[in-house]
Amino acid sequence: MSSFVGDIFGAGGVGEAIKSISDDVGKLIPDATVREQVQAALVAKQQELTKQADDHEQARVLAETDIQKAQIAVDQTQVTSTDKFIAYARPAAMWVGVIGLLYASVISPIIGWFDTIFNWPGKVFTLDTTITMQLLFGLLGLGGYRTIEKLKGVASASDPPQVVPPADPKA
Repeated sequence: MSSFVGDIFGAGGVGEAIKSISDDVGKLIPDATVREQVQAALVAKQQELTKQADDHEQARVLAETDIQKAQIAVDQTQVTSTDKFIAYARPAAMWVGVIGLLYASVISPIIGWFDTIFNWPGKVFTLDTTITMQLLFGLLGLGGYRTIEKLKGVASASDPPQVVPPADPKA
C-alpha cells in the first residue's frame, strides 16, 4: 500500500476514520454483543476498502506496463523501418543539434568578430542553446552507449551478423 489510494484506505484516511469509529463504538453501545458485531462489521468494511485500493493500484500498474510495452513495440518498428520519414528522424534531430551548436560556437562568434571589425549596423543573432544542447548531448550519450555495446559484442536486430575470429591459442 505505497500508493496514494492505499494511504487513503489503509493506514491513513478512511482506514484511520474507521478505526477511530470502531474505538468509539465501545463508548456508544453498552451491549457487548451488539458492540462486537458493529466492530466486526467495521473491521470487515476496512479490509474490503483496503483490498479495493490494492486492486486499483495493481490495475493501474498493469495498465502502465501495457502502455510501456506498446511504446516499445512502436519504437522497434520505427528502428527497423526503411522509410525515410521514419528512419531519418533520429539523424535529423541530431543534425539540428549539431547545426545549432555549430552556429552558437563557431558562426555567431565569427559574425560578431566581423561586426566589431567592420562596424556592421545589424545585430548578431544569438541562439539559446539550452534545448539544442539537451538534444545533442542526449543523442551523443545514446550513441556512446551504443558504441560501448558494440565493443562488448551486444548485437541489435538491425546489426549485420559479425564473425568473431577464434582466439589464437599461442598468444
